[in-house]
Amino acid sequence: MMQLLDCYIPVFTCVLRMIQQQVNQAETLRQTVLAELTQAQNRARLQGYGAQDIEEANFAVVVWADEAILCAGQKALSIWRQSSLQAELYDAELGGNTFFDRLAALVPDNYPVRLVYVFCLLAGFYGRYGKHDNLELHNIIQQELNNLPDTLRGYLSLENHRLMNSYDNKPKNKYPNHKWRRKLILFMSSITLIYIFITVYLLSIGR
Repeated sequence: MMQLLDCYIPVFTCVLRMIQQQVNQAETLRQTVLAELTQAQNRARLQGYGAQDIEEANFAVVVWADEAILCAGQKALSIWRQSSLQAELYDAELGGNTFFDRLAALVPDNYPVRLVYVFCLLAGFYGRYGKHDNLELHNIIQQELNNLPDTLRGYLSLENHRLMNSYDNKPKNKYPNHKWRRKLILFMSSITLIYIFITVYLLSIGR
């Protein structure tokens, strides 16, 4: 049985790829992402995940996608704020708050759903905490990582590596968005540092 996160990795890849390619037609982007979300839900159902877990995971990925698209800085997509995916699918406008409320309400050992939420955070979601350095958000991420079994921490690292490889192997736009590229490089560097820290920490407490 694949992890619930595996079902949604294509959605992350799709959003990042379309941002890099500077797709500036909001409706084209919307329909593409909606189709990927539907496929992700279908994959999850086929794997035997329950409706509640799928809904929780889907919400997290939807608000991540909304934020990623809005933060891409493309003027043509500024209309997204008035017609976001979360508004269409959940009649919600405060996903940046609700995301963390839902995460806090999850059963501690509901690892399939928690992995999706943590992956959204590692993929740059900040919601109500703002995109600048924020100690509280950092502590939330660190706590979530620390509460995962060792095998799932390794799995998260592998999935992140696969996501970035898939993203980097896509055909590049003729006029690449170097600003976004730099952000991705910084993101990957931060993830590497996080896992180095975790490894050192686990080794130290195991002595």
